[in-house]
Amino acid sequence: MNAALMMRDRMRVPTNKQRRIGLTRRAVSALLHGRHARLGGRTVSSRAKHLIEIASAYTRDELLMEPGIGSITATEIELWLKARRSPLAE
Repeated sequence: MNAALMMRDRMRVPTNKQRRIGLTRRAVSALLHGRHARLGGRTVSSRAKHLIEIASAYTRDELLMEPGIGSITATEIELWLKARRSPLAE
């Protein structure tokens, strides 16, 4: 195993894919391009690194107003945030 991989495993640094795990492509896309996406930065890759911060800036009503997000996707995002101990905004 290469030294960089061993170091990453030892430090337990989550990859971008691990940060998004549990979200559908629809949910990720809506968050990366939605009204609070700019909180994560200017580029999509920067936003992907800050997906938790972007998602937690939304209220449930704001999520439901985003194109492509219905009640099921909003609930999915809520549960994903709850698993990461980061609730939706009030």
